[in-house]
Amino acid sequence: MTPTEVIELSGERDLAMQARLAAYRAGYAAAADIAWSAGYAHAIAEVKAAQHGLVLLVGELAGIEAARWMVRGERRCRQTFSQPHPGDYPGQAGAT
Repeated sequence: MTPTEVIELSGERDLAMQARLAAYRAGYAAAADIAWSAGYAHAIAEVKAAQHGLVLLVGELAGIEAARWMVRGERRCRQTFSQPHPGDYPGQAGAT
């Protein structure tokens, strides 16, 4: 091989290496974008599942809170909760 042929071969190898590296970088970037999108979608799905669970829990807590303000089946509020139930004290007629 002559020195000119070696230089030409080296230049061809450099161009081939640059093309391979460019293809590798493009593939890596495309895969990173796809992986990022998939990871982002997975994270959103996890957040939405957690939010759904919280909504169900808040609904259950609302039912518990409503039952807390019931006195013998009668709905009460803060102002009426401490008032006596009509059947609690029949009056002096029952006292002996």
